Amino acid sequence: MEVLRSKIQQTDAKIDSIQNEQGSNLESEAELRRLKELKKNYQTDLENKKKNWTRFQTIKKQRKGTSQG
Repeated sequence: MEVLRSKIQQTDAKIDSIQNEQGSNLESEAELRRLKELKKNYQTDLENKKKNWTRFQTIKKQRKGTSQG
């Protein structure tokens, strides 16, 4: 999950850099759209991993409880 958080931060930094340096020409606009979509995908992946981790922890607790009973 930390890798995805890092990628999100790096992508944010690239977006900010492009916006500050290049303003608004067609090429930089296309790159900004691409980076924003990439960031969105990273965020979706991060949320899915969080959900899967929570699900895993729940199953682990349930199995531990049934094996002790």
